[in-house]
Parts: sequence; C-alpha cells; structure tokens
Amino acid sequence: MTDGQQSAHGAKYAYTNRYWPEFYDLWVKQLFGSDLEKYDAFYWNLVLPFLVQNNAQSNEPLRIVDVGTGTGRVIQGILSGLKKHDNPTGSRIHIIGVDHSQEMLNRAEQLLASEARPLVEVSWLKTSAADLVDENPDLRGAVDLITFAAGSIGHLTAEGEREAFLGQVAGALRKTGSSLTGARPVAAISILAETDDSDQKQDDGVEFGGELRVRSLEWPILEYRKSATTRTVDKSKGVVAEDFSTEVVDVESETVVYAQDYSWSLKIFDQDAWEREVSRSGLRIAQKLGQGVETWYMLQLVD
Repeated sequence: MTDGQQSAHGAKYAYTNRYWPEFYDLWVKQLFGSDLEKYDAFYWNLVLPFLVQNNAQSNEPLRIVDVGTGTGRVIQGILSGLKKHDNPTGSRIHIIGVDHSQEMLNRAEQLLASEARPLVEVSWLKTSAADLVDENPDLRGAVDLITFAAGSIGHLTAEGEREAFLGQVAGALRKTGSSLTGARPVAAISILAETDDSDQKQDDGVEFGGELRVRSLEWPILEYRKSATTRTVDKSKGVVAEDFSTEVVDVESETVVYAQDYSWSLKIFDQDAWEREVSRSGLRIAQKLGQGVETWYMLQLVD
C-alpha cells in the first residue's frame, strides 16, 4: 500500500530525520506540559478493563498494538499506569509499538529501555499502518487493544490508505468471545480537532504556532530552532499541508549544524465518509470520547 506521507513529501517528511525524534518530544512537552499526565492516565484507562477481566492463566498474553507509536508516548502512559496501580490479575502483557519511521522507533526503544515492568514485554515493529497484518501475519486475530493516537488516521492521506488500515484493524482484533479476556477487543482511533472539517474553519496560507527555540538534552551544546508553520489547504484532495523549517545550531559558535525544510499532510476529517469506511471494514463505532485536542473513536468488530 502506498505510504501517503512518504510519497507526497519525500526527504522533507519530518519523521525520517535523525534530529527529529528528540525535537518532537521537546516540542510536544512545550505544547502540552503538565497535560501529558492526563494523556498518560487516558491511555492507562484504555488498558485497565482488559487487565481487570483478563484470564491470568491463559497461555496467550494480553496483546496491545500501538500504531504510529512515534517515540512511545502511549506505551509510556501504559507503563506509568502499571507502575502506579500494578497489574490487578498478574496478566502477561505484550505491547508492540508500530511506526513507519525507524528513527522514531529507535528513540522510543531508547527512552523506554529502563521502564521494564514484571510480566510485560515491549517490542518494536517497523511497518505502515495500512500493511499492519498483511506484513505481520502473526498479528491476525491476535490483538486485544489497538491504539492510534495523535490524530492517527489524519496522517493516512493516500487514496484508499485509511480504509486499508481499517481492514488491517478488523483482521488484527481477536474475535468476540475470546477465552483470553472478558473485555471485548477494541481499536481506539483518534482524530485531531484541527483536521475536523465539521466547522468549516480550515485556513489557507496562514502562519501559526510562532517560532520555537529549545535546547537539546541529548546534545547540550545544540539548540533546535523552528520557524512558524504555514498551513495550505488543498480542498480537491481533502488535505491540509503544513510546512516549516528547522535549524540545529551549535550555541557556542552559533554554527548551523543542520538545516531542513519539513512538511507533512493531514487528511481533513469527514464524519460521513469515516462512518461508511468503518462499516465497510466490518467494524462498528462502539463509543466516542473527547480527550483534549483529540476525539477518540472506539471501534469493535461487528457481531
């Protein structure tokens, strides 16, 4: 399946750059600050029903797949919940972080290496959302919880890419009535408010977000400098493109170590089209939840 971001943006696609993962984390921390703890709690609460009802004697672990894991924010939230609340039934848990960027996966593995918990296995998988099961058949019918955070499907911009992903979700979820758990397998899929077309407020050609300067923690003499972001709306393709530039600067000599123009696209969300695609994939919307700048759709297999 065509990867819409890689195809549209090539080398300008931010997530393929070696400096991007740390800057991404620092940027997110600047944007959300203490609210990140609320997101961690939300991710933990997605997992808790499975732990409460799970059969700890099962030969199969509770399997969680975090699609678009990036630097592992969702997995960090789950592990933080386990640290605070422990594992109610002593269940074995296998969490799989999935991303199409090896640079992001490398950082996620590095950051979470010290967060090991008893009975919890964390592994990493480089693959696209639209090829999740096709390229990894061991996941077919073997997953209890799928998460796709931070706007998730808005990043699937190629023709048919979103529906292909939903087909992979339907293929990965365990069938209802699994002996492993009493909780029904679910996929938690998020939509960013900025991609929702319901209010018809998409702005074209405007700058937002302002400039940002933040010091690297990994390389203390380096500072990341980001320009304001320019948003361009392509209504014919139903996407919003966001462009900005960054510099990595040695602050001791004011030397630019690295400079790059970046871009990515977000698919404008159409509620009616989304509901049709979910239905065609053999799934149903079981619940809709608001959380910060995201709306979460809980998808389950149709009986």
